[in-house]
Amino acid sequence: MATASQVAEFRQANQDLTLLAQSQLRDFLSSFRLDGDPARVRNALLQFFPELVTSYGDVSALLATDFYDMVRDVPPSAASFRAAFAAPVDVAATEGAVRWAVGPLFDLDEPLFVSHILGATQRLVSERGRGSIFESAAGDPIRTGVARVPQGLSTCRFCIMLASRGAVYRSEVSAELVVGRGSNRTGYDANGKRLIGGIGGGVKARGTKPLAEQFHDNCDCTTVTIRSDRDWPEGHDLEAFRDLYKKGSGVGRDIPTD
Repeated sequence: MATASQVAEFRQANQDLTLLAQSQLRDFLSSFRLDGDPARVRNALLQFFPELVTSYGDVSALLATDFYDMVRDVPPSAASFRAAFAAPVDVAATEGAVRWAVGPLFDLDEPLFVSHILGATQRLVSERGRGSIFESAAGDPIRTGVARVPQGLSTCRFCIMLASRGAVYRSEVSAELVVGRGSNRTGYDANGKRLIGGIGGGVKARGTKPLAEQFHDNCDCTTVTIRSDRDWPEGHDLEAFRDLYKKGSGVGRDIPTD
């Protein structure tokens, strides 16, 4: 069972890692005039950003697999299993994040650009660690689910909803795949200029990742493994999360997490 202190330490380690990645990104951006040539910023980031995400994503995966193995309390017969790293984040995903984030610079909106690129950094660096936990749970010889544990002072309604569902098992999530009609448009063209009509003229972009494995920019939720009722982190109240979601609550929730 993951204790509240173990979950908090894991979360803090990931936050510290994100801050380091964002600090390196800020240092890189300091050599550019963001109000000057957006295309130059975009082209430089297309070279720099994938390497940044891969480098810090490796550490994220290491933190996640160490956490997985540390809290894995199983019979000796299954003790030899070790958590495995998920594959690195696809370069196309990092490049797409850059093109989306740089878009506001073409409209002279520097603060929005900075917000976008820092948020994408947090999500993509964390993605490999989160993926390592989901993939390790899927390969574990002991049936293992993964639960989302809200952290911090506030949590969005989307994450409250997923937290309220309890543990999710890879073998049971095929029906949750978000597939079908959608658009690859990000709201900006290849040069970063804003497109009239937004994203696909109002069609929301879709993907093929199970709902439980989707995270938004700046999401500070933690993923923990669940094998039995005794594995739930201290203070994790599924009923309270369900009540919040039914009430339409989310941001500004007042639920203790430890």
